[in-house]
Parts: sequence; C-alpha cells; structure tokens
Amino acid sequence: MSRLEEAWEALTRTDDLVADILIRLPTLADLGRAGAAYAAFRRVVTSPLFHRRLRALHRPSLLGVHALCTGFHPVEPPHRSAAAARDLAASADFGLSFLPALGSGWMVRDVRGGRFLVDCDAGNGRAFTTVAVCDPLYRRYVLLPPIPLDLAAAVQEPHLANAERRCDVFLAPCSDEEAAAAAAVGSPEPFRVIWMAQCPTKLVAFVFSSSSGQWQAIASPSWSELNPEMPATTGMRSLFWRNYGCGSFFWLLSNFPKDCNLLVLDASTMEFSVTKSPFGSWDKEFAIVELKESKLGMFVTEVDSFHLQLFCAKWQNNGEGTYEWEWKYQSTVPLPLSFKYDMLGVFAGKLYLQARRAAGSTTRELGCFSVDFKTSKRRKVRGVLGDEFRPLSALYTGYPPSLSPPAI
Repeated sequence: MSRLEEAWEALTRTDDLVADILIRLPTLADLGRAGAAYAAFRRVVTSPLFHRRLRALHRPSLLGVHALCTGFHPVEPPHRSAAAARDLAASADFGLSFLPALGSGWMVRDVRGGRFLVDCDAGNGRAFTTVAVCDPLYRRYVLLPPIPLDLAAAVQEPHLANAERRCDVFLAPCSDEEAAAAAAVGSPEPFRVIWMAQCPTKLVAFVFSSSSGQWQAIASPSWSELNPEMPATTGMRSLFWRNYGCGSFFWLLSNFPKDCNLLVLDASTMEFSVTKSPFGSWDKEFAIVELKESKLGMFVTEVDSFHLQLFCAKWQNNGEGTYEWEWKYQSTVPLPLSFKYDMLGVFAGKLYLQARRAAGSTTRELGCFSVDFKTSKRRKVRGVLGDEFRPLSALYTGYPPSLSPPAI
C-alpha cells in the first residue's frame, strides 16, 4: 500500500475529521454524491449528529411533491432545488419496497421533513391500522407498536377507524425537550404520530412518542361541549383540509354551524377546541400559512373558482375567559382562467397549487406553481401531476433526519 493510500485510510477512519470536511461541501447535491461514492462517507452523512449540523447550515427547500397514485415528482428548472431534487428522485426508493409486505399494502398518509408516515390494514381483524414511519432516501423504517387494548377501549362503536381508512393519521412535531434530550445523547431526531378516531359523541386522539415508545389516548370534549348548538350524539363528522401553524392543527368540520366550524388541536397541550372560520360554508378548500408574531394567514378557494382570498388572524381574548383565532380579510389574488386548482400544501410562506385544464378548455396545462403570501406573485414549480387532489399529495421538503435501523 502506498503512503497516499495509507494516509487516505487513516483519514477515513476518523469520522469527526471526515465530518468537518464534508460539512464544507457547497451544496446538498455534492454531499449526496459524496455519500454515494464511498462507504466511510455514507456512514458519516447518515449519522444523527451530522444531520443536525447540516440542517443548521442548510435551510430546508422544496424538493418535490409526492402524489398517492403517481409517486414522487421532483421540482423542475428553473427552481433552485431542481438539481438536488433530480438526484433525490434517482437515489431514493419512493416505491417503499423496503417495507415489509403486510395485509392490503401501505398507504402514504403524511410527509413531514422528509419522513413518510404510512399505514395499512394488516388483516388481523383489529379496527386500527398498522402504522410505520420511514424515509425513502435511507430506506429505513420504524414499525410502531399496536395501540394497547386498554387505550383502544376509549373509542366508541361505530366509528370511522377502518371504514375506507377514514381515520386521520399524521406526523406531529416533537417537543423542544424531546429534541434536546435526543441531541444530548446523539440519538436520531424524535417524532410523534397522532392517530385520530371519530366517534358518535367525541374525538379520540392516540399519540405515539418515539422517545418513550408508547401510545397515550386523549379524548376531546363531546360534540355538544365543543359547540353548544350541536347535539350530544351526532352522525359522521367529516374533517377536511388538515393544516398546521403556530403549534396547532386545524380542520374544517362539515355540517357544523358556520360560526364555529374550525376544529383546533393544540399540539403542545393536546386540547381540542372549535373556532370561527373566515367563511361560512364547509365546501371551501383552505391552507394556513404561519407568519411572524404568532399570526396566521389563510388562503381560501372554492371549486371552479378563479381567485384566492387571503385572511390574517391572531390569537385573541374573546372577553369570556377563552381565546380564539379572529380572522380578517386581507386581499384577493386572481388566478389564470380555464384551470381547476388543487391545493398541494404550504412551505416557507408560499402556497403550492396544481392547475389542471378545465373540461372543454383548449388552454395548455399550467402545472404546479407557488403563490407568495406577502407579494401574491406566482412562480411555476413543475409540470402537471395528473388527476391528483390535495388530500392525496404532500410537499417533500428537505432531506430527512435519520431513523434508527429497521425495528419491528
């Protein structure tokens, strides 16, 4: 072995020194190529500590859209992340072939920070689906334990848990304390999963923390306690257009009175409440944008509408010892005619839409584009995804924090 080869072997045996070199690469695409080229580099770039250093230097960027039926669609030039998105599409396994084969197959339910939340009906006769968190880039997954029977008993029958997978299953941000504890011992960045069941008299949320490895159950007040105008026992309560902002999740409630039709779940306290939406009917689509000073912005559109309405809100005391979001109209953004619009999601103060040619129109398909909340400017992101609607699509932003090796 030559002296140069000996020096190279000595260098690559020292992970800290390798990390100091790799962290200086100018782009994430360069880092991805380095990890693919050499096993010692790949070991370093997939470590939790290196990921934390990397995210501190490189702000997350939009890399593409994942659609349920058609898979991953990378952003396209002239988007600044087009090169990294192309490399990601070539390297990652968005078909999720590394997951174990179970029951009816896996369905992507949510995407957050590069991690995928998937579930499936495992065919075991249980009302609850089997849930896993995975990342397609590193082909790793964590299979979550079943919800314990004593907790599952909180769900009333009949409920919508296993009827066409109408349960709402999604990723939630971990607490600052959980993140700090994981960083202190060099563990992978933790995550939380929420599995919601809709019952005749209430909602029940099951929360899983990767830090504890356990589920806990949180029940909402009854429908009538959430809104006095509602009966104590109701039929199906449909939840639409889940959004996240300022530490809370928001859903639009169908068949609720218009003055209280926005369901809110505080992610830190896990408390449910309802508040007024800035629009009366429930058949509108909305997306929430987080602004400065604990303010929210909301984009609202209607089916076959050619404009977006913009609203702003702040957490206000309503004078009765409780707080709610008070929405105020801001402006209207016109959209190109002859298209139908599906909301894909919100990232970095921008709303992402898919514009599809309306029936009978000869206009060329516009594809996916963004609308900036502050300037209302539109910018094309990529071509059309196909006949996909927002609940079946999710924005893919940033490279995922690493997971532990596959665990069952």
